[in-house]
Amino acid sequence: MKVRDSLLAVLACLLWSTAFVGIKTGFAAGAQPFFFAGIRFFISGLVLIPVALRVEGRKVFFSSLSGHAGFVISIGFLQTALLYGAFYIGVGMIPASVAAIIIGAQPLFTSVVSRSIPPGEHLSRRQWFSLFLAVLGLVILSLSRSTPGSGIRGSTEITGIIILILALGSGTFSTIWISRTRRDIPPLVLSSGQFLIGGGLLLLASLFTEGPPVISDAGEFYTALIWLVLVSSTAVSIWFHLLRKSGAGAGTLSVWKFIIPLSGALLGWLLIPGDSPDPGSVAGMLLIAVSVLFFFMNRRP
Repeated sequence: MKVRDSLLAVLACLLWSTAFVGIKTGFAAGAQPFFFAGIRFFISGLVLIPVALRVEGRKVFFSSLSGHAGFVISIGFLQTALLYGAFYIGVGMIPASVAAIIIGAQPLFTSVVSRSIPPGEHLSRRQWFSLFLAVLGLVILSLSRSTPGSGIRGSTEITGIIILILALGSGTFSTIWISRTRRDIPPLVLSSGQFLIGGGLLLLASLFTEGPPVISDAGEFYTALIWLVLVSSTAVSIWFHLLRKSGAGAGTLSVWKFIIPLSGALLGWLLIPGDSPDPGSVAGMLLIAVSVLFFFMNRRP
């Protein structure tokens, strides 16, 4: 990858890592999963429309949406409605440490699946070893931050794990599909369209399953919502651009997502009262950082 593309990937991952604090804030203010996710992504889609119109032009915007309507609807369902609907529900059902391990495994999942589907991306032994280091780092980081007695017990936790695996699979499939498609649809157009569709589907699901939203702390909720909208509209547009334009395969590009739990842990220590680093957390973070550098290391001097 070019240096510019690598920096964009890091920026997108750093933005995504802030979402965990925003989601926790929104839940604390009384937001329900489908409503919170739906309103976040629907507004993100609305925000991106004028940006896409300005960058791509009205003719390209509408012709791209009409010419690739089925693709945009499919990505909206997979990448937003199914992925984030399942993510918001699953995180609320299982311990945070287990959720981090499952979601943190998505880069490995994407690399393995993309390599298995022809024409698969070739991963060297060095890259496979770096993926192993990253997963090991995630396990150490997650276990070190778990609380006593927070193990997986009961049908609710098992259901949460299954839901998060469904989210992981949906995100993996849609990522590979976007990276390999030959459709000429600009990233901003795809982002705005799929956010509107996915967010709308989540809001409909909220209407039928959660009822009217009841927010206990409007100030905290809207602060979290505004930030998450900015994160969604910026980070996903960057990621779609890299998938389509950087030349890096989905598996290679997704390895950068190992940065997310690393940065998320740091933000937790800074912003969440009572959350502080410990030797296990630092060891896990270092393994994740080394694995990313090792994966992209050039064999030649």
